[in-house]
Amino acid sequence: MVLPALTAAQGSRMLELGLVEEREILLGGTRRTQAFPTTPAGEERLRQWVAQGALDEPAVPAETRLRPRVT
Repeated sequence: MVLPALTAAQGSRMLELGLVEEREILLGGTRRTQAFPTTPAGEERLRQWVAQGALDEPAVPAETRLRPRVT
């Protein structure tokens, strides 16, 4: 699994815990991005998280979810 949309803080913390690796990916020409593929330890932690019912709760805090646009 590759996690491309981590914040710098999330990426640093997950790298520190050994849950992901950091890779640079070429997007074409000189464009590059970072990706964070999970390690075996990260995959195991993800399985534990799901088994604990993590999917019963929203993954994104309420204050950061998209809201309908009012015009």
